[in-house]
Amino acid sequence: MRALAILPVAALCAAATGQNFVVSPLSATSAEANSNNTIPWWSPSGRYQQIHGDLRGAPRAFQGIFLRKDAINLASGVARTVDVELYTCDSSFAGSSTTFASNYIGTPTRVIDRKNINLPDITTSQGSPEPWNIAFPFDRPGVYTGQNDFLWEVVMYSNTATGTYALDAYSGTDTATGPTLTLGTGCIPFGKTSAMGLSGRITARRSDNTHGVTWSVSRGPNSQAGVLLLGPADPNSPVPGLCVNVRTAPLIDIPIATNTSGAYSLPAIYFGFQAANVGLKLYSQAFVLDPGQSGLPLSGTNGLETTAPDLPPPSDPLQRIYSNSSSATTGSKETYAYGLVTRFLY
Repeated sequence: MRALAILPVAALCAAATGQNFVVSPLSATSAEANSNNTIPWWSPSGRYQQIHGDLRGAPRAFQGIFLRKDAINLASGVARTVDVELYTCDSSFAGSSTTFASNYIGTPTRVIDRKNINLPDITTSQGSPEPWNIAFPFDRPGVYTGQNDFLWEVVMYSNTATGTYALDAYSGTDTATGPTLTLGTGCIPFGKTSAMGLSGRITARRSDNTHGVTWSVSRGPNSQAGVLLLGPADPNSPVPGLCVNVRTAPLIDIPIATNTSGAYSLPAIYFGFQAANVGLKLYSQAFVLDPGQSGLPLSGTNGLETTAPDLPPPSDPLQRIYSNSSSATTGSKETYAYGLVTRFLY
């Protein structure tokens, strides 16, 4: 099989007079995306599909794809030669699965015949975002009607270098986490050397439209019963005999019990998201029986102020399905939007 050298971007652009480009996701057109992806170019072989759900509505005859180095992972990417073929096809982002063939709508087009393609050395940064200097010009057009989503697929039979080759990638998110503020310092339980602690958070999850809460106690008295108090305000009130100020005006109390290491974690609790709750603050504090404590036989944690966040913005519809075997029929896929930032020539 003949080797195809990767041409400089400028030369390719000059040859593509009158042609256009579109980047998916659109937000990464002229800005670095928020992640990096070493798949599939780190593997000795592999199969990689990527589905773009943001290209609908505009029919195009794609002539090639361009990728770019990740601008943050600066030490990655020695040159390598990959033995590949590339396909395009209509697909469905919403209906994507781990079975490669199930992601085709219609019959895939082999747009790059099997051949050796040289991927350039990308160990040196050229700016942020990096240039589109990893090019895959098609042997024949990938015709796209714009009626469905668009899929491109690489089948890689061999690779001369299997170290990291980190390219710019986009990662969506399903969950947003609200800010937390630690209030004061907890008691030091009898027989221990550091203060008892409380951590927690409130999250907003788009996939099921919920808010979720969770709390964890650490460094408390071992194997003792206690209570987690929740309320709408921080009174910061001293109580005679208590080794810590009270940092919540409790409306809810949840029984807890520490383990043999003095820890306790409340399983996450989810409830329906309501926009009216965004920005509301919840104050929490835990108390655990501590017979060795002077004064009242209780040790308390720090207080905690947690704020309810809004739902994260909708993710760009991008998904990858991948395997480290060129003959695989199924692969792995993310539970959230994720994929290589891709520039399409048409």
